[in-house]
Amino acid sequence: MSNESDNHPRHGAATRGRYEVWYLTGARTDGTLGFWLRYTTSLPARGEARAFLWLALFERSAGGGAPRARAWKKSYPFREFTWVESPFELQVGDSVLAMDRARGAMEAGGQPLFWDLAWEPANETYHHLPPRLEGSRFNRTVVVSPNLGIAPRGVIRVGDDLLEIVSARACQSHIWAAQHAFQWQWAHCSAFEDAPAGTMVELLAARVKRLGIATPFLRSYYVRVGDQRHRLQSLRCLLRNRSNLSPRAWEWSGEDGDARFEGRIAFDPALMVRADYHDPDGREVFCHNTEVADAELRLLYRDGLRAPWRLEQTFHARGTGCFEFGGRVRREEIGNTFIMDA
Repeated sequence: MSNESDNHPRHGAATRGRYEVWYLTGARTDGTLGFWLRYTTSLPARGEARAFLWLALFERSAGGGAPRARAWKKSYPFREFTWVESPFELQVGDSVLAMDRARGAMEAGGQPLFWDLAWEPANETYHHLPPRLEGSRFNRTVVVSPNLGIAPRGVIRVGDDLLEIVSARACQSHIWAAQHAFQWQWAHCSAFEDAPAGTMVELLAARVKRLGIATPFLRSYYVRVGDQRHRLQSLRCLLRNRSNLSPRAWEWSGEDGDARFEGRIAFDPALMVRADYHDPDGREVFCHNTEVADAELRLLYRDGLRAPWRLEQTFHARGTGCFEFGGRVRREEIGNTFIMDA
């Protein structure tokens, strides 16, 4: 597979002051269930290197009961993290992630957990930043998506509760970093209703802190409508793309020539989980995530630079949007957190 090297680990046991993440995030196309899987390594500046498994589930309809979000995490010695270069496969404990599947099991909070998901892999990697910026000294967090807009099938089991994944849309990404962004928002949706096949958005807004000063947000947007792909990630776009986070929604917009894209991600804090991270230097970072958000995508066009924008199409996704925001501030109203077993 031509892009499997984008999933290869960048840091080994001898490295310090780094962390690395492989995540699979998605939802059933009917919007009833979302899932978030993370295989991670932590190589702090001081202290023991560890590997972790994370699983979160978001149920808008839990067997006819109330909606709920649940999350579990398990820690492993770093020696239980192994990987194979080709065909790519990494392993944490007995749990495996490859280019076309994720299979694993753990017990956390007294609950046996199991997942077995498979998909047709993507044939190219999406890079959130242009090459010069991705590899620059300024950038301390690199994120790439070797599997964007995939369709996993399989099962997730929590105790005796078997959750079937028959029709779903998802993405699998890889992060390696020395530090989390000071603030960020991220969204993905590839299950818009009545949209051309292949329609999706992958959206990232982030800012860092240097010498005690927070930089402006850089916003990288990828919009695909059918076979038309728009990468709004030139330096001009990174600075001119817009977004706004409110307590229950995130709105965004960007332009590519005579095409303009606007959208909204609406989320319910009760259907989010909070993941408490640590930078390699020990500072706390808080991530608030849901995989069952509602999404809207609006397409506008104009006939020249001075012509007015006209709305051409609007697509909706109900319960199939993936969204998170994070930073140094904990949102106390998001009370669902990861149950952890050492």
